[in-house]
Amino acid sequence: HDIQPLRNDRAATHHFTKVNSSHHQAIDRLGDGCEVEAWCATDDIIEQIRLRNYPFALAVQYHPERGRIYNELFEDFFSRLDNR
Repeated sequence: HDIQPLRNDRAATHHFTKVNSSHHQAIDRLGDGCEVEAWCATDDIIEQIRLRNYPFALAVQYHPERGRIYNELFEDFFSRLDNR
């Protein structure tokens, strides 16, 4: 299904419109320091969060290993490591 990004991170190279998501649980309350990155466009389930003070600490509800976004997420992650 489609997910809607909440913010525009110019440093991020991963882009997504469709993700593979199959779940029976969802985030109810965010922990301290967490921010919503993206949610499902059809059912408002939070699909991606990040830790506010850490540039690449992500948690995802969808299954990146089942789609093209998997490579894009890891390429983005490794490119940031190379730049430090």
